[in-house]
Amino acid sequence: MTELYDLETDPLQMHNLTQKPKVRKIRRKLDDSLRKLLVMRNDDVHPATSYSDWYDNQRQVIRNAHGALNNPEDQPDWSLLVDHPLRQH
Repeated sequence: MTELYDLETDPLQMHNLTQKPKVRKIRRKLDDSLRKLLVMRNDDVHPATSYSDWYDNQRQVIRNAHGALNNPEDQPDWSLLVDHPLRQH
């Protein structure tokens, strides 16, 4: 959902102006610019609901862009740290 606010008259961003006729042209221009940038950067934007498998029922993060996360109760894998003092150089 696109949001557009007049920060001078609405600094707390309480009134989204995107559906107002007077800002339709601005909204279209901003949407087009965003689409062009996303295509140029090969960046796919998906609805937030498409990331639902990243969370469990308690809204704990269970995976990120790099893959599944370990159980937070497990011992950490210190070898993943670059400058950890226990790591062999």
